[in-house]
Amino acid sequence: MSENQNNAVIPVWFFVGLILLAYGVIIFITGVAEFNNPPKVHLAELHAPIWWGAILAIFGGTFVALFRPKKSKAVPQLQAKTESKVVEQEKVTA
Repeated sequence: MSENQNNAVIPVWFFVGLILLAYGVIIFITGVAEFNNPPKVHLAELHAPIWWGAILAIFGGTFVALFRPKKSKAVPQLQAKTESKVVEQEKVTA
């Protein structure tokens, strides 16, 4: 492996986004499940878990999209080098 591939860094914000997305989906599903049978608390008619879950999921999805790990530029270069070595070996053996 090349040195660039060993030192690949995944931003912490990607993982924060994953956690926010997961919590958002869980809270949203909980809110949908209790939509027809809301708990007996004040302002239950506002359905806060649905709103809060949706907001968390949107923020989490945004973080995941913005900070997702990008493909290394070294991989195509490595493939090109490997292919050229194979061609050279074929010329030698032929």
